[in-house]
Amino acid sequence: MSSLIDGLPSFPLAPEKICIAFYYCDHADKRTLDPVNIYSSLTKQLVQNQTDLPPAIVTMIEESYPEKTSVPALGDILPILVAIIRRQTNVIIFADGLDKMIDNGRKIFFTHIVDLLLNTAPCQLKVFVSSREDTTYLTLNPEVINLKVHLAEESLSGDINSYAKQSIHNLIERRELVLGDCALEETILRALTEGSKGM
Repeated sequence: MSSLIDGLPSFPLAPEKICIAFYYCDHADKRTLDPVNIYSSLTKQLVQNQTDLPPAIVTMIEESYPEKTSVPALGDILPILVAIIRRQTNVIIFADGLDKMIDNGRKIFFTHIVDLLLNTAPCQLKVFVSSREDTTYLTLNPEVINLKVHLAEESLSGDINSYAKQSIHNLIERRELVLGDCALEETILRALTEGSKGM
């Protein structure tokens, strides 16, 4: 996903004409797997990208967030998101790691993504999803165009190896990982990269 986002400057549209929102599901933080938090984050990112919000949208936000710490219901968030997207020409949403969500949460996420794709014209909305599992069955609607790309484990191994190596190095530097034998570092790295299975 980060490679796709990094490659956006070469997109056929000028970068300033594209609004981008990104979300990463982290299996270690269960809050990130809640559809309410996903849609809240996407909405917040797109709202912050606006220079002038119409009074109607400002009112919707104020009514949905009466206190700055409150989290509104999904039914309150989605109309704001639809209104923000409709004001744009091109919006791209990246959702990474949806395989970490429970089935019900994933179904809720995709139900509303399909609604957004069908109900946010005139905006050109594109959604990029990454998941270990095939999720196209969750967007089966004749009006929604699905393109699926399968990435082989080998194509990701370089990035995973670099990330694991740097993480181990950082743990050693912070003395959170103490190794009596330097050969253990390579053993840990091999175990992590082989155990990741490409993810």
